[in-house]
Amino acid sequence: MSRDSKNKAALVLKLLEEGDTMLCLDARHDGVAVPPQHADNPSLQLILNLNFPYPIEVTDEGISANLAFGGRRVACHRPMEA
Repeated sequence: MSRDSKNKAALVLKLLEEGDTMLCLDARHDGVAVPPQHADNPSLQLILNLNFPYPIEVTDEGISANLAFGGRRVACHRPMEA
């Protein structure tokens, strides 16, 4: 993975340690996994927090988490390129 991706992963982890973190992404990007009703959103905003009941995985490849949408948990993934 590129150095830029490693820097992004490190930054996301640092921000998560401080509290709520908003990720802005283009949900249309290849590899993004979000609920179908949000899949065409070019400026989707997701809120993450390390205190969420399910783990958040941050790697050089991307960010994965089970997030709540309308009270339902959905497995989501955001590649670093998105």
